[in-house]
Amino acid sequence: MTLVLESACFHGLAWRADLPLGAARDAVLAQSGGGEPDRTLPGLLRIIRPDGHQVLLVERTGRVQIRVAYTTPRHARRAEAERVYAELREAATQARAS
Repeated sequence: MTLVLESACFHGLAWRADLPLGAARDAVLAQSGGGEPDRTLPGLLRIIRPDGHQVLLVERTGRVQIRVAYTTPRHARRAEAERVYAELREAATQARAS
């Protein structure tokens, strides 16, 4: 499982998170804190976390993107992305164990 900065992102706001395909959906839903995910676009699941960061899942491919809140200071963006990713990994591990 890895976390990498999206190639088109120059400001450290968009990060690609690779998670096991079968657990990605449950891991993303765990980020919602019980709230309803945004399903504005078909096949895209978007969670806006209480801290302002967003987690997106392309349901067909299992691709996960972490969007760090733009109000996060530039020097803290990587750390914030890593923190969200660690929470996603933990949720994915728990989903696979269930």
